[in-house]
Amino acid sequence: MKKYKTEFLLEASMGTAGDCFEPENNKVVMAKSMGTDFMQFALVHEARHLLQNNQGRREAEEQNLDYASRLMINRATEADAQTQALQTCLEWQAQGHIGLMKCFEKCYKTITDAYHENNSLSDRSPPQRTSCFVKTG
Repeated sequence: MKKYKTEFLLEASMGTAGDCFEPENNKVVMAKSMGTDFMQFALVHEARHLLQNNQGRREAEEQNLDYASRLMINRATEADAQTQALQTCLEWQAQGHIGLMKCFEKCYKTITDAYHENNSLSDRSPPQRTSCFVKTG
């Protein structure tokens, strides 16, 4: 965040609204009411949005894209930011800090269930090996 001169704010007025990255103001804003564990992985998520914004998302937003294209970009950037948060929680858990992962699991059960089912940060199952031979005629 320092590299991009991004301001970090804790706001009491957000209530339980959570957190956000404001690209137009170059700010990451988080609600003071969020727990410390939640704030840690949420900060990773929002910092990822900051990085995305500085690696091309901003330029994509400036294009006059149709709705489907904007939706695709939004879904991809959210999935990427959430994957980064999950990966960070897994790394912290491996170092013995289990509270963060427990909080992430509580907040995002479907994501962690998919991870545990496939043991992968992607929800895709490993590709199945198929025969290379094609039957002809």
